[in-house]
Amino acid sequence: MRYSKYPRYEPSSVEWLGELPHGWSEKPLKFLGDTILGLTYSPEEITDEASGTLVLRANNIQDRRLVADDPVYVCADAPEKLKLRSGDILICSRNGSRRLIGKCGRVTTEFVGCYFGAFNTVFRTQASDYLFYVLNSSLFEFQSGSYLTSTINQLTVAALNSFVVPVPSPEEQKKIADFLDWKTGQIDALIAKKQALIEKLKEKRLAVITQAVTKGLDPDIPMYDSKVSWLGKVPVGWTVKKLKYIATVRYGLGEPPEYVDEGLNLVRATDISKGSIATDGFKKVRAEDVPWERNPKLRAGEIIVVRSGAYTGDSAIVPTDLEGSIAGFDMVVTATEISSKILAWALLSPYLLEAQIYQTRMRAAQPHLNAEELGNFLVIVPAPSEQESIALFIENETARIDRLMDKTRLAITRLTEYRTALITAATTGQIDVRKVAIPAQA
Repeated sequence: MRYSKYPRYEPSSVEWLGELPHGWSEKPLKFLGDTILGLTYSPEEITDEASGTLVLRANNIQDRRLVADDPVYVCADAPEKLKLRSGDILICSRNGSRRLIGKCGRVTTEFVGCYFGAFNTVFRTQASDYLFYVLNSSLFEFQSGSYLTSTINQLTVAALNSFVVPVPSPEEQKKIADFLDWKTGQIDALIAKKQALIEKLKEKRLAVITQAVTKGLDPDIPMYDSKVSWLGKVPVGWTVKKLKYIATVRYGLGEPPEYVDEGLNLVRATDISKGSIATDGFKKVRAEDVPWERNPKLRAGEIIVVRSGAYTGDSAIVPTDLEGSIAGFDMVVTATEISSKILAWALLSPYLLEAQIYQTRMRAAQPHLNAEELGNFLVIVPAPSEQESIALFIENETARIDRLMDKTRLAITRLTEYRTALITAATTGQIDVRKVAIPAQA
């Protein structure tokens, strides 16, 4: 849909804002509402839902909406102004992740009366429907970026109050907000469908891997009882063995004395994600600092298994271009009596990852896995004559699904960019939406 321009524009008093429609003005946020810092509370004040009040934190702002995920309740004697009101705009003003600074959501009925935490700020205004979209435009992103430094990820009250925004008449504000409610609703619905498609593709990908490494490629192959109740039947000619009988397990280097700008790649747990290893951004270590007697050097085809932390059990096979890198704190598996590719896919399948690895890693408060435990996990070993064809099939099928997911993610990125561009165009008067007919059902 093409939108018309306003009939007349005039230069604004702010150089980077450019021209605005005739009759519009520009004002700092402090003249349009109140900026309120969130509640500071102590661990002793955290309680349960029955005796406390919900506190919204940065993680409760997702995709421009407020959600009740991971709720925290506090029993605190706080000022009335720290209770959320309908139409308040909740802004993440402080966070360890720079990209999350400035994300915001409008307070809806279910969150009225809740508190908001100290890392959030509320902007309370009579023009919240319109200003919510201004705060989601590239105009706000541009200004907020100028206040963030390399050491402090926060937007102060002074910074927020000084943000300059375009101000049309109240009647135009309503028309712009109504238009953007309609159009962003359509875009969000498309994004939600594509996100659902990605989840289905992930399920399909896992199903392909699981079927291939547990049942093979021939649907008519005879099966026999594995004698392991939770594994059930496996194809004739296949065996079930402990990992230590088909592979060796060793530990990586651990933490080096220091990182350097130039040196050997150190592959750590944070570089590994669901079967893949990051392509760049590795920490570097000096060759002379490496205790080579510990055999930390990685070879193509070896498998890194995360040893501890939130991603314990995650794994990935080492590609050719990372051969010669150094293994970090994690474990390195070298296949000896099985195809390394088959073993790598098996380590990502539910019968190993969920039924064995996840069950073992949670034995303590901190997720952890050691070489002995990993070596005792059961692996379904396909007949040697079938391993190459199974590995090739999984590679081809997962690559096809990955391409579909990449295309879908790209579509989501473009839709998100279009949504921001549309919001920016409408809230800065680049397009005139006053006469756009909004369908009644919208």
